Order: sequence, then structure tokens, then C-alpha cells
Amino acid sequence: DPHYIMVTSLNQARKAAIDSEKYFLTTPMQFLDANEGNTLAVSKPPVLALFTNAGSSSATSVRWNVTHPIFKSREQLVDVLTCRNYLSGENGGVSIQSDEGMPKVLMPISSIQGSPQLCPQSVDISSAKRAAGLAVSWLSITPYFLVAVAVALA
Repeated sequence: DPHYIMVTSLNQARKAAIDSEKYFLTTPMQFLDANEGNTLAVSKPPVLALFTNAGSSSATSVRWNVTHPIFKSREQLVDVLTCRNYLSGENGGVSIQSDEGMPKVLMPISSIQGSPQLCPQSVDISSAKRAAGLAVSWLSITPYFLVAVAVALA
């Protein structure tokens, strides 16, 4: 069930964030400028959640450009929803293209190393199923996702 997989991934990410960041539970989340309309960036180190309301149309191209230094320079990141890897910019910000309106929840790979079930580094069938399941069901679960992320970041 894609809903179960998504909530499980977010819970594992939250646990990893608590384990890797001493002040995660007491640090308030911040809304950051993503330098483009239809986007929202929410930071609670070591987590950066990226949202858009642009929709899933392939004609709609959205890029999150977060210039605020969230991560270390050129740090390896992972989207815990799809297990896709990214690299932060020289200044620790990110510039990432939206995939058909799908959100991203980025964390440094180093912060999830203690959670082997969360985005294992090897590509396997379960990771592919997770990405496919999330993509197919995203429109039906958007309200639940926003609540789950708000709870995870709170």
C-alpha cells in the first residue's frame, strides 16, 4: 500500500533526524524562499521538505532554488520518498527540478546511515516499487502527506 510505505518512510526519516541531530526536536521549522512561484520549502535540519502546487502536468516545469545554506557544501543528499540522490550546491543550498509535481524530502545521506531500512544504497526492487507506488497514488494522498510531513517536522 503506497500510503503505508510513505508514512513508514517519513517516520523512519524522522527517527533518523532525531538520532543524527541533537536539537531536532527543539528546533523550530523554517519556511524558506524557494525563488519561484508555486513552491514551498520547509527546513528543520537535517530535513528539507520541498512542495509545489503546480500540478502533475508535464507542461508545468517547477524548480526549487533554495539559496539558504541548509546543508554542507557539495553534500550528498537523498530524497527519502524516492531514494534518489542529489548534491547540495557550493553554498549548501539546493536547486532541484520537480518531477511531475511530486514533493521531495531531502536529508544528508550521512544522517540516515543508522537507518538501514531507509533508502538502502543499493538499488533494489523494493525501492523501485516505492517510487512507482508513490507516483501513482500522489494525487489521492496529498492532504494526508501534508499532515504527515507537518507532524514529522513538528
